[in-house]
Amino acid sequence: MFFATIFFMVVKIGVKLLPHIPPMEIVFFRCLISFLITYFLLKRKGHSILGNNKLLLMGRGVFGTIGLYLYFVILQEIPLATASTLIYLTPLFTSFVGVILLKEKMTATQWFLLLTAFVGILLIQGYDERVTINYVLLGALGSLCAAFAYSIIRYLKDREHSLVPVSYTHLRAHETEADLVCRLLLE
Repeated sequence: MFFATIFFMVVKIGVKLLPHIPPMEIVFFRCLISFLITYFLLKRKGHSILGNNKLLLMGRGVFGTIGLYLYFVILQEIPLATASTLIYLTPLFTSFVGVILLKEKMTATQWFLLLTAFVGILLIQGYDERVTINYVLLGALGSLCAAFAYSIIRYLKDREHSLVPVSYTHLRAHETEADLVCRLLLE
């Protein structure tokens, strides 16, 4: 996880240093590399790259790609620290989506902490004039899309090989790289 965190930091800084390259182009090449690595790993282990739940996997890919694209947009347009903090809405939204779609249970204390974290992250917008409400909304929408992608992965955890959702890299979310990096380091 240490190395995954370092790699994520390098990606964030790289995206920030490439404002002349459109975010979707960066998403494409980042996902292409990840797809090739995942394809090789799945083929080596004899698993189908397409999986069994194609519709859900494609949904995961679409939500993940939108989330990644919006994250890269805000990375290029607002301060790095603020963009990184806005992405922390993802776990909060993932909890909410889990309750709604996956019928997970949350206690009153968990709801209170979720709301407190949400308000705290949104307060960031008021401290820097370069961070307009539009960028906060883009960051929140990107996090919500990523939350849907993660919820689909969670739903599929016992239905697909763990690398199959990653194989939908050309339409995927950014955080899955941590799992891939850890698997590569452990094998």
